[in-house]
Amino acid sequence: MKKTYIASSWRSALLPVLLAALSARADVVELNDGRRFEGKILLLTNERVLIDTKAADVRVKLGFPRQEVASVTEKELEPGFFEAPRTPARASDPKKFSEDATLYLEVPVIGEVGTHIHAAGIAPVLQYAKAHGIGHLVFMVDSPGGDADEGVALYRLMRRYHKEIDCHAIVRQCRGAALGLVLWCDTIHLLPGGIVSGLEKLPTKAASKEAPEDEAVLRAMIANRVVSETGKSGFRAAIIRALFDNSEPLVVWRGPEGIEYGPAAPQGTPGNSIIIDAKPGQFLELTQAQFQALGMPPFQGEAKDLGAHLKLDGWTLESDYGPKTVTRVAVEKEKSKQAAQKVAEAKIEKNVARRQETNDYIEYCLQQAAKWDPRQGEYEKYSQHWGWGWGGTAVEWTEDSQKRWKTRTDGAIHHIKEALKGIRSVKKLDAEAVKLGLQPTFKPGEADIFIKDLEVKLVALATMRDRKG
Repeated sequence: MKKTYIASSWRSALLPVLLAALSARADVVELNDGRRFEGKILLLTNERVLIDTKAADVRVKLGFPRQEVASVTEKELEPGFFEAPRTPARASDPKKFSEDATLYLEVPVIGEVGTHIHAAGIAPVLQYAKAHGIGHLVFMVDSPGGDADEGVALYRLMRRYHKEIDCHAIVRQCRGAALGLVLWCDTIHLLPGGIVSGLEKLPTKAASKEAPEDEAVLRAMIANRVVSETGKSGFRAAIIRALFDNSEPLVVWRGPEGIEYGPAAPQGTPGNSIIIDAKPGQFLELTQAQFQALGMPPFQGEAKDLGAHLKLDGWTLESDYGPKTVTRVAVEKEKSKQAAQKVAEAKIEKNVARRQETNDYIEYCLQQAAKWDPRQGEYEKYSQHWGWGWGGTAVEWTEDSQKRWKTRTDGAIHHIKEALKGIRSVKKLDAEAVKLGLQPTFKPGEADIFIKDLEVKLVALATMRDRKG
């Protein structure tokens, strides 16, 4: 799906005005509500101001009606303004470590996601570890969950670094939004009495009746991403899906050939063989006993004890950079969360991220719908099956072929419905984006055209579902 954030129509119509604005080099925009944006002015007219700037370390182009702008000031842009933050100097003396030391950093993930835990606090630690060759990060996790969007930010951050740093999670409690971090770790160690559970209930402060559907789309996106990008399969993939989607039952049991799973265990399966039995509507919770039953060795200890557990020689803490950084960022976030500037930047960051993730999910669903298109399947007729003429039923498919047609049709219908949810979600996010000064994903009326097209396809698929030949 085409992602259009900035329309191209103004380029030719306003080119002379744009060139004049660029020559003025006005680089600071202050709004009537106190917000201030620094960057490079792209457009300056009596009607509108467009600036290339940063909001919460995300580079974006923001546009504002001229009447909302208090002042526009010329200022030279600092060198490297749009570059990624520089890696801080090393907090330890490398000479004090032996050559065969296995260095690690400890990172506390304690408290609520979005309040005490922020992607902005974890990111510098990952950057620091990569820059200074520290191969392991140990996350000490004790979180009841929190903001779902910040959980997605943690997920994207961990995805970016997972091939470069070995990450481990020692878990006391990991609920909801904290899963975005833990599920990317190379090893997960659940402490005695610990718990890993699915997303918490949807927020009651939803702004509109569509909000629960938006959150459902978000959970489905995260689950599909984790399963596909980490290569999870079998019962592990089923468990991840159950952590984010509680609409389907999941039973995991130990059978004669190992761990098996499905919506129900075979009749006669001994009760002591059942590892997980999650009913529809129930948020999946995993305990240490279940982790061990799934084949994960028990662990009890702290970050300093993990090296021996993993049989890593020379396990050595590099510095206290992790706790200091996470704490510093949390304090800074708390101090600034009421400031109009930071609130606005957080909204912009959230809107940009949500639209990007939802667009990716729409694309995934449409690809899956195309794969499940019943017209792409092969079907056998009775006349072909028996090798003789079959009178009036010569054009009919066999019973198995009829079932295959229905199955493929149902698969295509499911993924088109999911894509429709995503497009409706983006449509609402687009309206919010315009209020924030961002360019919408869809051109005016474009989302409604996509929705109508997919609704027509749904009707066609439903009409043909019971075809027999």
